[in-house]
Amino acid sequence: MKRFLLVGGGGTIGYYFERMLTKQGLVPFVANHGRKAGDNYIRTDIMYVDDVRKAIRSSNADCIIHLAAEVSRRGSETNLAKTMSVNVVGTLNVGIAAIEANVPVVYTSTSEVYGRTFGPTTAVTEDMTPDPFNNMYGLSKYQGEQTLEYLARRHELRASIARIFMTYGEGKVPRTKQTLEGIYTAMGIMIVGLMHGQPIDVHIGTARQWCHIDDTCRGLLMMAQKAPSILNGGRPPNIYNLGFEPLYTSRYLAETIADILGADRALIRDVPCPSDTIPVKIASFEKIRRELGFEAHIALKDGIRSYIDWMRLRVKDDDSLLL
Repeated sequence: MKRFLLVGGGGTIGYYFERMLTKQGLVPFVANHGRKAGDNYIRTDIMYVDDVRKAIRSSNADCIIHLAAEVSRRGSETNLAKTMSVNVVGTLNVGIAAIEANVPVVYTSTSEVYGRTFGPTTAVTEDMTPDPFNNMYGLSKYQGEQTLEYLARRHELRASIARIFMTYGEGKVPRTKQTLEGIYTAMGIMIVGLMHGQPIDVHIGTARQWCHIDDTCRGLLMMAQKAPSILNGGRPPNIYNLGFEPLYTSRYLAETIADILGADRALIRDVPCPSDTIPVKIASFEKIRRELGFEAHIALKDGIRSYIDWMRLRVKDDDSLLL
């Protein structure tokens, strides 16, 4: 397996993944709906199955990494129809084109599918029944999972599903000015805010398992190369939680970022956790470790330092972010 088609490869994970694959001597192609120059770029809108077919033919890919999605948890609530259409119908189109070309698919889902299955101390596992009704993002991604499972059971699609947990790190930075609009991760908001001496809010009682983007991309590549449901069709997709075991409170995260930046911890404000936010998310990553041999290894402080160094090169004094 040498040639990879990154559907939705213009986003944060795709941006990093493309470079990782190239460094390993593999051949990435980026299928994305925007405009970009380059021999390996294929303009593609997953809402049109013919676009996906063309991208697969043009790349002659051995595997599809399906990254395309409406990804904002809160933003999805403001455009329910678009979120459902892109994340479900778009995924169906990717699956149909993949079956026709006999190319396997690694689908990037999300921890949000577990919803209120998360408890304060119990780690979720892949065999637990999801409760994806906390937001449209989680619901649409879960329905994307079910769409691929249907195609695998009835049409022998070879697929595997990654439920990704709290990916952070170097990637595409959205263009914005005098605002944090377009930054979706809590960590990204904290870094940019504290970098410019702005107060940041931390939700009381929240905790997450953070996974550096290098580890996330390594896990996706390992799934493409080793997941049984990728290597053999006619079976339900193997589902893997993909992340890093250590659990950190949001307060600890903010203080760590402040200390690395040399920012004043007094800028950190404790605020109540919103009702639509799961306070604590804990998952087991034993399955992907046992079946594929994957282990995340980038420690949080090391990952944050790397992310900050990368971000500093892209943030101007006037608070604009550069592409």
